[in-house]
Amino acid sequence: MISNRIDSSHLESLIKIIDDEICERSLLNHRFYILWREGKLTLNHLRSYSKEYFQLVKAVPELVNNVQTNLVNYDSGTQYVKAVRNTHDEEYQHIQPWIKFAHSVGIEKQEIMEYEGNSEVNLAINNLKKLCLSSICEGAATMYSFEKEIPQISKAKIEGLKKFYNICSKEGITYFNIHQIVDIEHAQLWKTILLDSNLVRETKVLNEKILNASISSLNCQNQILDAIYNNYVQVRMN
Repeated sequence: MISNRIDSSHLESLIKIIDDEICERSLLNHRFYILWREGKLTLNHLRSYSKEYFQLVKAVPELVNNVQTNLVNYDSGTQYVKAVRNTHDEEYQHIQPWIKFAHSVGIEKQEIMEYEGNSEVNLAINNLKKLCLSSICEGAATMYSFEKEIPQISKAKIEGLKKFYNICSKEGITYFNIHQIVDIEHAQLWKTILLDSNLVRETKVLNEKILNASISSLNCQNQILDAIYNNYVQVRMN
């Protein structure tokens, strides 16, 4: 049982367990990102990825807003509202930089903006949205588990793009350069919320629910890559 693994009086121990789950379900170990780091994806694979993953990229502001919704409704939580809002800039950090990356692999802005996404990808994203809306702490756990590993993932993506795909321009890697840095701050903010015992107690969120939200977040992220791999890479390799 998950609950047997948690000392409810020590929130730091909960963060440690979440960090262990992030390592165990690391996206860097997903076969799609392994192929990326090995240079075994084609440009067509990257084009398809850029369109599908954009569905998550453009959903991030909504994920954050869902957490904010619960924070705004909690008086003592207002100290976090401005911080959460200020750490996520839709155009600067997400939309425009990703469009530039997509263009660097051959996808025009109109094509990516009009693309509606694979049903499996959209299902996983919708589940992330629901998790972020569940409660303050479940939402924070969802986002922490989403953003904690992004700096490391972004670094690996840049290395692969430069080494194997000759994508070295500022425009092509801006998104990943940004997220090597900003998601360190973002993850720390979500962690701070999770360590706030007043929030945990007041919202009656059990540690088990927080951990389940973290695991569900990681599963959704892996499901997005599963859908991309299965629908574009595996099919073409077979």
